[in-house]
Amino acid sequence: MTRPPSRAYRAPCEFYDRLGEDVTNELVEWFNSVDATYRSDLREVNEHNFARFEAKLEQRLAELKSDLVKWMFAFWAPTALAVRRSVIPQVVATDPRHPVARSSLAFPSPEWRGGQG
Repeated sequence: MTRPPSRAYRAPCEFYDRLGEDVTNELVEWFNSVDATYRSDLREVNEHNFARFEAKLEQRLAELKSDLVKWMFAFWAPTALAVRRSVIPQVVATDPRHPVARSSLAFPSPEWRGGQG
């Protein structure tokens, strides 16, 4: 008995004994071609699904990024305004050379600090 050809699929020796070498080799080649076809089809389907997944992921990341920027601005803007309204007038009010420090626009006013001014 001859050994079966080296392929992806090899039939058991019983097939060679019962069906003969030619029929069994043809059957093995058919199985290998079907297997290769299914593998290539599966590879194409997987690549297509991965491309769809990647597109959805990029879209969701873009949405997340825009939402994140909105939330960052929503929290940053009031904080910046609060810092500007509380820190900058105090710095201006403590500088006697600054014209706003001598006006009534500065906070805290000189009267608030105990009437010095």
